[in-house]
Amino acid sequence: MPEGEIYDLDAPNVATTASVAPDDKEDEIVCRREIITGTRMSERVCRKRSDIEATEASSRDALRKMRQSGSQMEKGISN
Repeated sequence: MPEGEIYDLDAPNVATTASVAPDDKEDEIVCRREIITGTRMSERVCRKRSDIEATEASSRDALRKMRQSGSQMEKGISN
């Protein structure tokens, strides 16, 4: 794939649809299909790679915190 293009992760053989600045890999725009929560449907979402990575990191941190607080609650109940 050439640098500075929008990539569609679901259809890599489809021609790119727009260009972005090629000098910054984090600002590369990436399109992918995401499942809509609570449904079996998906939608095509295009975002900057840096935004996707930040959202994923935030989600991992939130999940880790929920798991930690849940295990702490179980310890309090068993005492």
